[in-house]
Amino acid sequence: MKKIITEILERNQKVELDKKWELSLTRKIFIALIIYFFSVLFLAIIKTENFFKASIIPTSGYLFSTFSLNSIRSIWEKFQ
Repeated sequence: MKKIITEILERNQKVELDKKWELSLTRKIFIALIIYFFSVLFLAIIKTENFFKASIIPTSGYLFSTFSLNSIRSIWEKFQ
C-alpha cells in the first residue's frame, strides 16, 4: 500500500511540474523566439521587405493569444 501511495505522489509531482511548464512565461517566450526566428527566415527567403519587422506580427499574435487564453478560459468555465 505504501508503494502505491508513493507512486501516486511521484506521479502527482510530475503532473504538477508539467502543468507549471505549460503555463510558464519561460515556455511562452521560448516559443515566441522560435516563431520569430522561423518567420524571419521564411520572409527573408521569399525576399519580403522589412522581414525583421514583418516577423513581429506572427510572434505578437502568438503572445497575445497565450496571454488572453486565461481570460477566455475563465469565461468558458462559467458556462460549463
